[in-house]
Amino acid sequence: MAKYSVVEGQLKQLTNKTLTIQELVDLILSIDNIKSKHDIALAQQKSPYDDLDDVTRKALKPLMRDVSSMKVDFSYQRYLNLKYLLKRLVDSGGNFIPSRASVINVRIRTNGDHVIWDGLRRAVLCGLKGIWKIPVLAIPHSESLSSSKQVVLEAQDFSSFNGRGSEKMKKEEVWKADYIAQEPEAVTLGGVLNDCNLDVLNVLQNGGLSLGGFAVFQRAVSEGGINSIAHKYLERASIIIQKSYVKESSMKGYLLTGIAKYLQLIDSLAKECEDDCELPCDVLEGTVFGMDDYTLIELTKLYAEKPKTQWQLVTPSWSNRQVESAAYNFFMKVVRHQFDVEDKKTIEKIMLERLGIDPDDD
Repeated sequence: MAKYSVVEGQLKQLTNKTLTIQELVDLILSIDNIKSKHDIALAQQKSPYDDLDDVTRKALKPLMRDVSSMKVDFSYQRYLNLKYLLKRLVDSGGNFIPSRASVINVRIRTNGDHVIWDGLRRAVLCGLKGIWKIPVLAIPHSESLSSSKQVVLEAQDFSSFNGRGSEKMKKEEVWKADYIAQEPEAVTLGGVLNDCNLDVLNVLQNGGLSLGGFAVFQRAVSEGGINSIAHKYLERASIIIQKSYVKESSMKGYLLTGIAKYLQLIDSLAKECEDDCELPCDVLEGTVFGMDDYTLIELTKLYAEKPKTQWQLVTPSWSNRQVESAAYNFFMKVVRHQFDVEDKKTIEKIMLERLGIDPDDD
């Protein structure tokens, strides 16, 4: 038996090596106590293909092959991420699901080797579950090709299918599928969008504004993330923007999260001032603490009517501080004009420090 870290390291060092699916499965199962730690995920499973209806089984029968002796050429294949591989089984409740497996793509080399160029992880997963026969689409190489050219052609197949030739899904497209599948995190995010009167890809069909910059919104909603923002501040920020930019049909994600970040920061400062602290609480109480959302809406309206676009309110932006930059810009361009010069400087200094912005850093 071997340690998890040792096997994980071995899987990452298979470049230019060729192994069978059986060898890969045996290597993974050689990890100390792996079956007891993942008893449900790695429990042997009766072939789910046997439970399909007669018509489907008959259609698949010519494609069913034993993949245990099929090979994987790691000269072009990605290494096996053991943690992610096991997570796929855990997330599926320990079940290998045929509808998600589709078919394994194989090239038959002129020496007789069956080489999997797409479906490596699915083949290993079925082996871990003791399901060795799965649908395979096997296409032979031309007899005229040299062995090296056959490897090149497989690599081209792999690259076209998984890399250059595939269209990467946008985060909002992944969320759309997860939302329809009722994945908990996606449903939660959908609820926040609804509360903010926003929609993405017309999934919710709630009549809300279209949200641009979905990725930054998703990071803000994620619980416990370093950039997470409490949902109530996102809802308040959305109302401020929608009541100010009344003719807009869309909302910028950076503006939404930036204003929400500002609101969250002000509440955080107010909480600090409830106890003894080094903040200039008298200045804050006479300025930003006294501004309710109605006042912020009126000030944002004045800015929008100049006219100034949402984009102008999120720029300039500091590197890796886009949300914080938008929060700072909201204070500088919308809020601070109501205060005297000294108070402006005092609050600006606090903003820069708390938002982690260095104004001299380009």
